[in-house]
Amino acid sequence: MAPIDPERHFDTELLRRSLRRRAVRGGVATAAGHAGKVALLLGSTVVLARLLRPGDFGLIAMVTSITGFSSMFLDFGLSAATIQREQLRHDQVSSLFWVNLAFSGLVALVIAVLSPAIAWFYDEPRLLGIALALAAGALFNGLAIQHNAILRRQMRFTALVVLELVATAIGVVLAVALGGLGAGYWSLVVLQVVPVAVRAVLMWTASGWRPGACAPLAEVRSMLAFGGSVTGSRMITTFTRNLDKILIGKFWSAQLLGYYSKAANAIVMPFQQAGQTLARVAVPTLSRLQHDPARYRSYFRTAVTLIAAAGLPLVVFVAVDAPLLVPLVLGDQWLETVPFVRVLAPVALLEMVTTLTRWVFLSLGQGTKLLRWRVFESLTKILGLAIGIGWGALGLAASLALTSSALILPALVYCLRGAPLEVQDVTQAAWRPALAAGAAGAALAALSRIGLASQGPLPALALDVPVFAAVYFGAWLALPGGAATLLELLRLARELRPNQR
Repeated sequence: MAPIDPERHFDTELLRRSLRRRAVRGGVATAAGHAGKVALLLGSTVVLARLLRPGDFGLIAMVTSITGFSSMFLDFGLSAATIQREQLRHDQVSSLFWVNLAFSGLVALVIAVLSPAIAWFYDEPRLLGIALALAAGALFNGLAIQHNAILRRQMRFTALVVLELVATAIGVVLAVALGGLGAGYWSLVVLQVVPVAVRAVLMWTASGWRPGACAPLAEVRSMLAFGGSVTGSRMITTFTRNLDKILIGKFWSAQLLGYYSKAANAIVMPFQQAGQTLARVAVPTLSRLQHDPARYRSYFRTAVTLIAAAGLPLVVFVAVDAPLLVPLVLGDQWLETVPFVRVLAPVALLEMVTTLTRWVFLSLGQGTKLLRWRVFESLTKILGLAIGIGWGALGLAASLALTSSALILPALVYCLRGAPLEVQDVTQAAWRPALAAGAAGAALAALSRIGLASQGPLPALALDVPVFAAVYFGAWLALPGGAATLLELLRLARELRPNQR
């Protein structure tokens, strides 16, 4: 039997023949998988919020606010290099794998060494064990980075979705079981670590690739440089995203941080996760089109339309109906999260823009440009937090919302300069869903004055959901070109037909 050629994992020539269909189907599969994962995590949140105390969630947030940097060091931006490169060899990817594994071991060691300092910083001895457990998760994460990148480069999105759901489901089941047995915050630790370990095993199985000997350093130096820029930008972004939580945990309490982190999870985290998930489709697709400006622009505009159509109404609906959604999903003991949910809504909008700009930077190999923007963005946010800290936790949230709003347009202008795109490509794709979502939100705000909420969240939501949907789609259809845009989205759905070639 002839030996299996490892180079087959990196050939993307055949993908070009059915790129649109693969991208559309991959996008649908990825979106469905993300929805399934959110449903699993939301279900675990609903159950665990009733089994655990707000302070338990605050303890985990204290540690992850600091250890969240570990994923950046583990990846070192090398998965993006594997996906973006036009031509790639087995020995080059093997080199990147061993670099990732070395960094994962180093990160695990650093977290373990720093665990006493984390407990001292917050004056909370329980954080020592939590940090040590999360350190073990870093090793599993590093083992699967290049295998994940290979599956994305091959555009095997369905396989990625399935293994992600299986890993998440196993973690959720174990966490809920332990929570029911009285494990307290340790059930949340399990929810963090177990899915990562299961995912690593499944990645190796699904990809079929095994690392080998390394390539000469000269042949991977440019990939390491690109990865370094991507890692730098991720480090800066992660620090800024967690600085507000670090400040609340330091100067206020674990309980208040629990309220704040739940609000961020409700209004901001879904878009961060969705952006990371959809990037699995968008970045490989756009990378294959980096030398075809017309198709690149067409795909990008379609992606903007889809993200705006789905994301903008979700932000508006959650912000307006937060007083109904929070007690229904989390329980009455979490009502103090409602002001935070509403104030943080603009941060979710910036997350959408961040998602789009990151796709452009990565697919065009513009690592240095990405790093420069992240430095500017983070300095602006830090300045806002420094101003807002004098007004308490809600002041921090408000300052973050204001700086996020101010950064949206500059982010687009800087990112799209020099790319085969213009700011108008974004605004023309997003203005209809933006106006329609605003109209639907205004309708909900007016409807709330009727007073159905006093009868309980369910009766009010039973009216709010159909009213919001009717106003949203009605307003979109009434806008100039709205019907044609919706029809185009329907035509896009035809790409899913199994008999189409």
